[in-house]
Amino acid sequence: MRTTTLSSGVVMRLFRTEEAPALFAAVDAERERLGEWMPWVAHATAIGAYSSFIKSALRSDEEGTEFHRGLFVGDQVVGGCGASVDLVNRVAEVGYWLSSSYEGRGVMTEAVRCLVGFLFDDYEVHRVVIRAAVGNGRSRAIAERLGFTLEGIQRESLILDDVPTDAAVYSMLEQEWRRGS
Repeated sequence: MRTTTLSSGVVMRLFRTEEAPALFAAVDAERERLGEWMPWVAHATAIGAYSSFIKSALRSDEEGTEFHRGLFVGDQVVGGCGASVDLVNRVAEVGYWLSSSYEGRGVMTEAVRCLVGFLFDDYEVHRVVIRAAVGNGRSRAIAERLGFTLEGIQRESLILDDVPTDAAVYSMLEQEWRRGS
């Protein structure tokens, strides 16, 4: 997936290894808000964790098993989105986060649209899944805005702040994406 400039001017591209401090700073500045919905935030509390993540993400990108992109305004990290891919079943699961100062502008909807398009068009997955905590209305709204179908609720499938939490599971099939795009 190539570097893309979104209509807002936000640039979606691969992270670089030297950007671990910027990624840490972006998450750390909103740790409480992000941690409410994303289990990984509680475990990524040092720059080293972000350095390891970026190195792993770059390897996985080359292997074609994961695709992680940062969202940048200049050299400032303002969010991220990515997908893990099950190559055998041709299924991808997408996740995303955005700094609060960029919410409500359509940035993440456009970024996820680009990522999902890549997964269907260039990577030839058959199904894309988005899972979000039931109470995470902003994340769920992106899936709904993009036309994903709510399949159901996975009971207590996320651990948020040590509390088992239900997740809403959305999916999009390739033929549905083609009809809608």
